[in-house]
Amino acid sequence: EWGLPVFHIQTEGSIPESYVPAAISYMGVGYEAEVKVRGASSTSYPKKSYSLAFDEEELAVEGWPETRDRLVLITTFDDNSYVRQKLIFDQWQAMAEHAGQARLTPRSFFAVVYLDGAYLGLYTAVDHVDDEFLEQMGFERQANLYKAVNHDANFYTKSNLHSGYEKKEGEPIDDFSDLDELVAFTGGSTPTELVDGAAPWLDLQEFMDWFLLVHYSESGDSAGKNSYLFHDPIGGPFRFAPWDFNHAWGQNWYTARISSSNLNDFSSRNAVFAAIHAVRSDELWDRFRALRADDGPMSTAWLNAQLDAYYALIEPSAERDWAKWAQEYQAFSRWTGHRSGAGDWQDYQGEKAYLYQWVEER
Repeated sequence: EWGLPVFHIQTEGSIPESYVPAAISYMGVGYEAEVKVRGASSTSYPKKSYSLAFDEEELAVEGWPETRDRLVLITTFDDNSYVRQKLIFDQWQAMAEHAGQARLTPRSFFAVVYLDGAYLGLYTAVDHVDDEFLEQMGFERQANLYKAVNHDANFYTKSNLHSGYEKKEGEPIDDFSDLDELVAFTGGSTPTELVDGAAPWLDLQEFMDWFLLVHYSESGDSAGKNSYLFHDPIGGPFRFAPWDFNHAWGQNWYTARISSSNLNDFSSRNAVFAAIHAVRSDELWDRFRALRADDGPMSTAWLNAQLDAYYALIEPSAERDWAKWAQEYQAFSRWTGHRSGAGDWQDYQGEKAYLYQWVEER
């Protein structure tokens, strides 16, 4: 549809937060699959996010070397610029390439979705972060994968050291011992002890880049929470994967505006960040300057080029989506951020212009 791939999802009734059977068509191929509503706050949106699960036949995505048995369709109802999530995922991938390092880099693409024959709109389709994803990223499949689900996931000591995390992969599923050991180290160390002793526990340069990713985009909900930690119990440090960035690039998760001059060190939300600031600040900002140089993935030129490419691709679909959802978006009680005047709301074109301006000012 206007150059974007289309998902047709056919169900036998309403879709709950647990998987139910569905017939899914994608790029002319039909699949007997399953679908569920996903997300925490987004389950209350009129335009919801979904997880897709494929059984014997796996989904082939153009440009991806492997098929997938699961995929996430992220709603854009909380982002009427339509591109914030994808911009972060693409930036993290570019930062991995800049570092010359294999990292956990969720892949994404724009797609149009129909549900039971009705147009749902423009979505961001993203890798489902699971054991198959780990293997496709070049990591051990039979490893532990933890998702940070609230702000207790901050690497500080607490009575329950793994508070704030859910275990998504790894056996036994209720064994958090390696994560408890990590948090005992990060929370029980001085900044110098943490930085000097980091190597067996975590990839310090990757954590520096994680900080720069959320700092520069002002992703205040993703400095500890809304992330994944991977660890192979056989050996090697914990590794990071980004997730959930409706709070980014000039808005928070309920669309309130964030100033482009805001400077947040996220020390209260991440003990590793706090130690890096205290001990390796010069190295951290040297990394930032390198990422800013020569059209690197934190340069304004790189960001603008990404935005230009996105909007060249999605413009007609974004306009159609906005035409469908604008009234419900403007009436949604949680949204506070798009009032440009007395009772006026920022429309798609206004939000698009705001995003370009915010990136330029940043």
